[in-house]
Amino acid sequence: MRNQFLLLIGMMMITFSSFGQFKLGVNANYSSTIGEAQSVSLLDNRGFEIYNLSYLGQENFYSIGLTGYAEKGNLYFMPAVNYRSTTHSIQVMDYGEGGAEVNKSKIETQSIHIPITAGVKYKKFRLGVGPDFNMVLDTNEDLSTYSGITFNERSLKTGFHFSLGYDPIPNVRLGINYELAFYNITNDYKISGRSIPLNATPKMLNFTVALFL
Repeated sequence: MRNQFLLLIGMMMITFSSFGQFKLGVNANYSSTIGEAQSVSLLDNRGFEIYNLSYLGQENFYSIGLTGYAEKGNLYFMPAVNYRSTTHSIQVMDYGEGGAEVNKSKIETQSIHIPITAGVKYKKFRLGVGPDFNMVLDTNEDLSTYSGITFNERSLKTGFHFSLGYDPIPNVRLGINYELAFYNITNDYKISGRSIPLNATPKMLNFTVALFL
């Protein structure tokens, strides 16, 4: 699936190279997370509470990558390919035989993030929308070490973003976008074969600086 997806992205960039003068450059991003802590109680097959999970959120992070840009009239197209390393924190209340015990669990993921933005441009300002694709490279997590919890991660995760940009000079693009994931970080987990109903959907504000040759 990853190879097919990369081929699709390559074909899209080749297609849009005829959209106008296509530029290639580099970009740096700072992502600030949005949202409140969420909690859920997990029961065993007898209906007894064995864990209470509290999603504490995602740490802010930096990412870097390559980007492209093309425009024609008032329309523009701006794809990017970024390397991301994200960390989610979960507090686990473990109601074991020795009494309640509070632990911290982390989900650390390295991925390739591909946002594809298209929209309209007016003078130096841009307004756009587009999909987000995250191809997971590697994940370190310890939540599945708890009894009854299993982990089976999907390799491709998607989302959507809204973007506002400003171009101060021809070869510089500044932008801010609101990114909403279409996945819940606990979608990859199950307890005793059942899904974990924890509302832990990443939401972020991404601040971007792109430089073109």
